[in-house]
Amino acid sequence: MRLLFYASLIIFSSSLNAQHLFSYQLEQANADANNCKAFYEFMKTRKNESSVAKGYFALSVMMQAKLYKNPFTKLSFFNKGKSILEETILANPNVAELRFLRFSVQNEIPAILLYFNDIDSDKKMLDNYYLDKNEDQLTELISKYYRLKDFDFPI
Repeated sequence: MRLLFYASLIIFSSSLNAQHLFSYQLEQANADANNCKAFYEFMKTRKNESSVAKGYFALSVMMQAKLYKNPFTKLSFFNKGKSILEETILANPNVAELRFLRFSVQNEIPAILLYFNDIDSDKKMLDNYYLDKNEDQLTELISKYYRLKDFDFPI
């Protein structure tokens, strides 16, 4: 019984470390377009590990648009990544980190792309998550993003 407990603890902690690594890789790709390809290659090999990994893969596909000048190519990458993200969220609607990824994308992209329908519902879920969980990586990401974008924190 103890062995099962320790095995599940190791799997859970490695899952948290993987998610931390995904968010770190995303930050690097977001900071420098040259890192977008590396982020995509990294996530392509990890996309089937979890629904969260698939969400980060979707973002890596969207970010490939930064590497091209042709607007049709940019739009193609964006739409492909958006489809992957939406399918992943549809299959896993209660995974807060996926909703955070969509929320941040919808707040960052130009309105002309017409991808902003879920901002309010995602924000509400993230606010509830923030209030329920006080000490995890996602709560830190939410807090950091809210401060950066000057969003109101839930009370």
